[in-house]
Amino acid sequence: MMEYLGESLFKKDEDIKKRFGRGKVITHISLFTGCGGLDVGFANAGIQTRVMVENAHSPCETLRCNFHWKELKQRTKENGKPQWKNKKEMRKTISWYHYPEPIIIEKDIRKVTTKEILEVAKLKVGQCSIISGGFPCQGFSLAGERVLEDPRNALYKEFVRIVDEAKPAMIFGENVPGLISMNKGKVMKQICEDFAECGYDITWDILNAADFGVPQNRKRVILIGKRNDLVRMREDGSVAIHIAFQKGKITHPELFHERLKKWEKAEKKLKEKK
Repeated sequence: MMEYLGESLFKKDEDIKKRFGRGKVITHISLFTGCGGLDVGFANAGIQTRVMVENAHSPCETLRCNFHWKELKQRTKENGKPQWKNKKEMRKTISWYHYPEPIIIEKDIRKVTTKEILEVAKLKVGQCSIISGGFPCQGFSLAGERVLEDPRNALYKEFVRIVDEAKPAMIFGENVPGLISMNKGKVMKQICEDFAECGYDITWDILNAADFGVPQNRKRVILIGKRNDLVRMREDGSVAIHIAFQKGKITHPELFHERLKKWEKAEKKLKEKK
């Protein structure tokens, strides 16, 4: 699907950058937010989260307590006095706080429209810098019983839907390593194909948090998508912009290719025996 943003609309370089999701402020929309771990990292990197979408009430309460000044100012010391005198003092301790504060949509993502998200984020199609999603992984995890038909597995399609309609400059996905072996790699291949069809070059790998300064041996599949854009100058000097103008390329890590060969070889042997 190609999104056309029109011609003769951009008189300044900054207008073009903003429309491309590359303005002065790096904006972020968070899906399947949970308690906001990814969002703390984004905020500490100087990225402004505009919207958080989370269905469960308890995580939403945690988000409000950590990202909204109305709740933060309720914190007290052991002696019962306020933790901070004002917002300025609070920001010396809470490094991830930013203004405007993120809007928290406490709702089933299947019932949230992209229009609703963009409106509260005060962004237009193509303007968001990053959309992230740590979509539910219970059906993929090696820690539990892996069930291919687990309805939670299909929730990544809501991530795809919102990306396809909002057209952010970048996408960031996170999941458990067990995802790559589901249905002998076919699930991972399909997820990548779905995002590529939206107009994004896709690459992914398994990363360990311990390699990035976190004192915990935690491996996760990290998927990155970069939007394919086309800009052309017309004879009259106007700018024509097409975002996500063609299907993206998919780059799988070499280890995945090796596993696919083994799985395909095993499947072939099983068919021959039958």
